[in-house]
Amino acid sequence: MTDWADITVKVLGLVGIGFGYWWGVRQWQEGQRWKRAERLDTLIREFETKPWLRLATKVVDWEAATVPFADGPPVVYGTKDVRAAMFVHWDAAPGASVEYPDPQNQIRDALDALLDFFVRLEHELSAHLIDERAAMQYFAYWIFRLETMEEHIADNEPANVVADKMRAYEAAYSDPDYMQRLYARLKKESWNSESEWTLDTAFDDPKPAPPSGFYQRMQARSRTRTLSQPRASGSS
Repeated sequence: MTDWADITVKVLGLVGIGFGYWWGVRQWQEGQRWKRAERLDTLIREFETKPWLRLATKVVDWEAATVPFADGPPVVYGTKDVRAAMFVHWDAAPGASVEYPDPQNQIRDALDALLDFFVRLEHELSAHLIDERAAMQYFAYWIFRLETMEEHIADNEPANVVADKMRAYEAAYSDPDYMQRLYARLKKESWNSESEWTLDTAFDDPKPAPPSGFYQRMQARSRTRTLSQPRASGSS
């Protein structure tokens, strides 16, 4: 009986150690989850409150707008201003003077702020400092709008023209590798195929049932809108 008692004590001790290890790991994982959530919450608050980022979201989401600005008068812009602001200064002819009058100057500052923010976002995602699914469910819409810049496509112009302007701007003034990695996340099935995103309120016009997956739904919306709504006239 003594042998069985010893064995029982040892087994119970091992079970206790195993349970303690499992509980410790679980608590550590829960702590890490809360830390990632707190980091993401900080990023979202910054995105929603910084004036330059608020202006940038208007620029990528609206063809034209008057945007109140805390540090000065309202910024009034249209598609022509946005396209001119995306011009890369070293692409000018030799000896030519390149100037960015208002609102182009403010638009460039806003785009720079947005690109800087998204580069930091990609760094946080790559380092697993924030949860990808939660982050992309919030930021994917804005990443897509920046990638396509579809609000600033001119009449009868291929959609890739203005997108290529944005890629050239990113290459000149930001980190294009990080931005390409961020754009690639839009197409990852690991988060977007089961996304809870609903885009029915993103645009007013009714649409057929969208395909599954955030990126596919956004592409379907974009194609329908491009065909059904006229683009800006007089864009350059």
